[in-house]
Amino acid sequence: EENKENLQAVTVIAEEFFLTLFYILSERYVIGIGETTYKEILTREVIHRLAIGPSSRSNLVKHLPAADPEDDDSCSFESLLDEVLNEVADYREPGLTGKGLFCLKTAQMHLCNQFFIHYTKIDRSKVLEERNAFLKKTNDNNVTFLAMPPRFLPKLESVLKLLHSEKLAFLMKLVLNRALSMQMVTVEIIEVTLLIIAVGLLETKRARNSEKFEFNFLEVLLKKNNDEFSIFELIEDLITKPSSKEFQKVVKWIKLLIEEEMVCSTIHKHDLKFLPSEDDSVQDDKAKKLMLSKERKERLIAQMNKMQTDFMKYHHEMFEDDSNNKDVYEDINYIEDISLPIAIGCKRSHSEENIQQAQCILCQEEQLLDNENSFIVMIFVNESSVFHFQNKKSENLQPSFCDNSACVNVSSCGHIAHGKCWDKYYTSRFSTSASTFFSNRLNTIDVSKSEFLCPLCNSLCNSVLPLLPRIVESLPVSEDTDMVSLTELLAYMDKFSSELSRNQTKEIKQTGLLQTCVKIPQKIPKIFYAYVGWHEKTPNFMELFLKKLLKLSSASSSTVDDIAISSAVPLSWMACSFTLQALECQFRSAGKNMFFNVSERQSLFINSFVNLLQSSCVIPSYTHIEEFAEKIFNFFCGKLESDISILTLDVFGVMISLRFIVAAVQHLFQSSVWFPFASHLLDDVAFKLCLNTYIIKCFITAPLYLKKDHEDGKPTADTDILMLTENENEVVKTFATLKSFCGIQVDTQQINGHLLKKHVVDSLLPFLRCSAYFFHFLTGVKIPESLKTEYICDELFVLLTYLNIPVNIDELLTLNWLMQEEKMIQVTKRWCEHKDVYNVSSIKIEKCYFTARRLITLPHDYSSLINMASGFRCPTTGDSSCIPSLCLVCGEMLCSQCYCCQTKNEDQYGACVLHSVSCSNSVGIFFIVRQSEIVLLYNHTLGMMIPSPYLDQYGEADRGFRRGNPLFLNEKRYENLERIWISQQIPENIVRKIETDRSLLSNEWSRY
Repeated sequence: EENKENLQAVTVIAEEFFLTLFYILSERYVIGIGETTYKEILTREVIHRLAIGPSSRSNLVKHLPAADPEDDDSCSFESLLDEVLNEVADYREPGLTGKGLFCLKTAQMHLCNQFFIHYTKIDRSKVLEERNAFLKKTNDNNVTFLAMPPRFLPKLESVLKLLHSEKLAFLMKLVLNRALSMQMVTVEIIEVTLLIIAVGLLETKRARNSEKFEFNFLEVLLKKNNDEFSIFELIEDLITKPSSKEFQKVVKWIKLLIEEEMVCSTIHKHDLKFLPSEDDSVQDDKAKKLMLSKERKERLIAQMNKMQTDFMKYHHEMFEDDSNNKDVYEDINYIEDISLPIAIGCKRSHSEENIQQAQCILCQEEQLLDNENSFIVMIFVNESSVFHFQNKKSENLQPSFCDNSACVNVSSCGHIAHGKCWDKYYTSRFSTSASTFFSNRLNTIDVSKSEFLCPLCNSLCNSVLPLLPRIVESLPVSEDTDMVSLTELLAYMDKFSSELSRNQTKEIKQTGLLQTCVKIPQKIPKIFYAYVGWHEKTPNFMELFLKKLLKLSSASSSTVDDIAISSAVPLSWMACSFTLQALECQFRSAGKNMFFNVSERQSLFINSFVNLLQSSCVIPSYTHIEEFAEKIFNFFCGKLESDISILTLDVFGVMISLRFIVAAVQHLFQSSVWFPFASHLLDDVAFKLCLNTYIIKCFITAPLYLKKDHEDGKPTADTDILMLTENENEVVKTFATLKSFCGIQVDTQQINGHLLKKHVVDSLLPFLRCSAYFFHFLTGVKIPESLKTEYICDELFVLLTYLNIPVNIDELLTLNWLMQEEKMIQVTKRWCEHKDVYNVSSIKIEKCYFTARRLITLPHDYSSLINMASGFRCPTTGDSSCIPSLCLVCGEMLCSQCYCCQTKNEDQYGACVLHSVSCSNSVGIFFIVRQSEIVLLYNHTLGMMIPSPYLDQYGEADRGFRRGNPLFLNEKRYENLERIWISQQIPENIVRKIETDRSLLSNEWSRY
């Protein structure tokens, strides 16, 4: 043990000795030691700092070499830093939370020295990793491990005599001899010794190119004493040893330097053996094989060209006339068009296979998806204010939520579990006997709102959806070409409405639900029989989501137990509508395709959601569904004026509701009133009715005089050709007709047909995307492949084909097929004569589709924002606010973290928390102006800080304003923040951050 300790001590001393000797010989970038300048010193320092990894400018400033206080001519290195960075580094833009970073240019990597004097051992290992990664990426064999150092000043040139010392030569031989067997020596000692040899060779190279300086280190390397091997011979032997793998590249580089000097030396030129090395022979073999392969390829190509020429010579008649093939190409294009799948109607394509198996994330067991195995999908249900502003909840529980005030969004991480496994997990986590560890975690989630974290990904959840199998009625063997007209649908809706007004509510006991369904005529879809068994087996999971909707919609004085579960069924229809439209708006705002690269878990969630809506028709009570159905039917075919205005109508939500209302009403009346059509025809006619309603709404809400894009009123170059076909005058006439129904006379000569058509088609596309998404999961018909690409061509054509609509866009917009039915004309006139529509010249609605509430526009210069906040005074005391905070959702300035503006109730809440409740449903984004920070708030008690969007020219936020650099708005960072707001991910991000950093719980976020 003593020998081991002594050997270890000697090894450490040897490492320090060789390192010190290397520093003495190579570290010359100091004024007064080497012939260098301040810029060269700084350049070398920056290169070695960036060789460790990308770094911010502020971090580089911390490691700048200190100026000599006794030297009057010394300069500030920070003043030269920007110039040096432009030469040796590339700038990388900051992300959402990061800093602006400088990365070393690849051309500067060869100037890096692993044993830089300011490196620690950790820095040396990092540089070695970066160098190996660089060599592996570039595959550069001409790499250098030490750059040419500057010349010593004349008074210090005698330092180089150390390299001619016989004792140093003995030590170098000793290290290399031990390196052959890797005994009593370390890799670091070997590498430093090799670099000392490299210093001598570089000085020899400098002397060879200089007339005044004489230095020859080659003699030391080739000198032999008492039949010992020379240093050069030891280096040659070291290359072939397997033990030299870690430093073999350095050894090869040293050998190349020695051979280069031997070639240039007249004395030792004869000692160099010009024999091909092993590497050279390998390269020659590769070159020879490459040449043979190239020649063989050329012969094969020539042979194929000859065969092709002979074939064309003997069959020249096949290539004479291509005009006969025109019809063939047209047939091919026609077949490609026909091959597009159709989701609804009598031409509906076959459905995809249903989900066969599912794996539980808790027990890891994979089972078949059937009535025997119940699976659930974890979801998060919350009220959203991102797309529509809502000041207060509806105080009555009447399910008249078919307008744009229903703002319930449903999202999911897509992870699934057994119903029983999840029930055990949920109960164990919130039982009174829970562990102390988890009781601390209750601060992260709100138990009163049934919140929990996904066991796999820690996503925030508060409810579950049952994973139900999709059951679609099979198409008849012989295609039924009969279509259901809108008049027939309106006639049956009129019958349903009349029957609803005469019948009283029918209560169906839950225990007799299956027996009741057996009495239903056989034309009822078989979906009921499958869902009734699942519902009676696990009724809790079927109703859990509906109860969550009731909690969000009910008044604070009401309890869910006092309300019939059927009142939540219409809410679930509208929640599905809002979720799909919000999803489409998110993709549209980000400039992405809604159908491109949809994740499997996202598809699983939407599929479960839609399947649950189908099962909602089988419920114990129909009271509220009757009331909701009566309102919908009265809107379309009622004789009295409806309370619902087409301006505020959520047409997509009405389409979803209408699709399921007919099935629910059929179940209610059983055989007294019957809709004698299959589900695929019901899908088709319900969609067409709502499509025409949506087009009418687009025309009614269109401005009278659209602004021209150009002076001549012609469309822009990127306008879709399909949007700008002929017959635009017919579109203008339809617009004038509908405006006349509203009591407004329009001069058709003043209407720009191009812009009007583009306005209507742009408004129509979001509705078509959402409809295609919904019917894809309802019917199981696959999405066309052309819609799954990142950039879609002819999107309107593909969507219309998928939804079984004639592709002639002019015919669709002119509403010719609609105006031929007298019933629809009467309905249209009744909509236009509504009190909120008739004779209203300026309708206060901009667009028919969802648009996100963008964050406010911040000034580019941070000083402008400071000036704006300096004039703000506390609304309570009238004094200047110490911590003014700006709401980025609405732009209101608030007095934050001050007792003057806090409530005096049982729980004290700050101004920002209270403002977020009314402004954005307890989800807040506030900019703390004087600290230049952004705080995200959720649910009164949770929050997190994120870096400011105001950065200096180097991409860094100056917290505390210590550096004093001017700050400017980083557009990309602010856009990323807006993307998180639009995608409604703020609550999830806050919870994830708190789960990784529990210290955030100690902050009193409720005081903000």
